[in-house]
Amino acid sequence: MLNKIKTKITEYLGFDVDELLNQGDFVTIFGGAVRDSIAEFQEIHDVDVLCLSQSMESCDKFLQSQGYILDIDAYKNGFGNLYKELRVVHEPHSYIKIIEGKIHKVQLIKPYLSFQLKRFVDITHRYDT
Repeated sequence: MLNKIKTKITEYLGFDVDELLNQGDFVTIFGGAVRDSIAEFQEIHDVDVLCLSQSMESCDKFLQSQGYILDIDAYKNGFGNLYKELRVVHEPHSYIKIIEGKIHKVQLIKPYLSFQLKRFVDITHRYDT
């Protein structure tokens, strides 16, 4: 199952997803891209990447090196601004790239309280299969 998810997300991104996941202290993909990778009939619409402060800068540089362009107005028109106002996440960094005539989106998301996230993830990893 993990290989299937990685393959689908790699195809969507246009580069090996492991290269993105290896960009810092904590980088993980979550949300709809994982669900859409599992569903045979569903197309990936965007990739949400959860990362901590040091990772975000590395991921920014990496995405730009892969031809993705920062879309500074993207979060203002969606849930990003709401989540920022509620102090769930800091301002997300939204990137776009046109691949085969379609807009591909990647959002880097840094949680508001990253230390709480890291503690939560450490607990949940005990239950991985």
